[in-house]
Amino acid sequence: MKYKNLIISVLFLSVFSITFSQEIEIYPDKRKRSEIRKNKKALKFYSNEIDKNRSDSISKMYYERGRAKGKLGDFKGAREDFSKAIEIDSTNANFFIRRGIANEFLKEFKSAINDYLIASKIEPKNKDVYYGLGNSYLHIKDYENALLNYTKQINIIPKDYGSYTNRGACYYYLSQYEKTISDMNSSIEIKSDEKLNYYYLAKSYLELNKPEIVIKHVNNAIKLDPKNGEYYYIRAQAKLLLNMDKKATQDFEKASKLGYIN
Repeated sequence: MKYKNLIISVLFLSVFSITFSQEIEIYPDKRKRSEIRKNKKALKFYSNEIDKNRSDSISKMYYERGRAKGKLGDFKGAREDFSKAIEIDSTNANFFIRRGIANEFLKEFKSAINDYLIASKIEPKNKDVYYGLGNSYLHIKDYENALLNYTKQINIIPKDYGSYTNRGACYYYLSQYEKTISDMNSSIEIKSDEKLNYYYLAKSYLELNKPEIVIKHVNNAIKLDPKNGEYYYIRAQAKLLLNMDKKATQDFEKASKLGYIN
């Protein structure tokens, strides 16, 4: 049985277990307004420093202003500032990494890949490079290069659960289901409440025609995200294999009510 959603599910924390989630975020309304005020204040400060042009490190000012813009959700503006920083100093890996992040948010993945590759040449062991490369390759469906870079990230940070999850996703799309299962289980050992781990476990076991195990894992995914219609659809597929037609129909109906259309 082939059951593969064409939409790639990826941990775009992201995207990024390290960089995106911790450094560049859009603060929703529920977040403290102090965070927004802090970044607006930073934006104003670095803009003044740039206008004065008196800083000994003007490239750093562009870099910091770009980070502030990114945190406020202005990724085009952030990219412009990172580019200006690079024009002044093209030897700083972080400048290319941050521009790569901005390109990812702008869904310009090939440009992001180019930035990360340059950064990797400047600092081959930089902890922020390879996760970004992996995600960018994954989004353009270059699964082989994606998993190679997630592996490099894992070698640098063995506890990076996002790299295990996303590498496992690559293996899934390459029909290497046993390797997907191994990576998802490794990720669960580090972070047990990531729904994508159970999602890909369920999908992999469905491909391996093991419906009982599918139901076990998709139930865990549903507990974490009960409004995701695809999870009920996967469970319905498994129940059909077990000749549980009535219960399968109920799950198909639930998936449809939640807006999932296969």
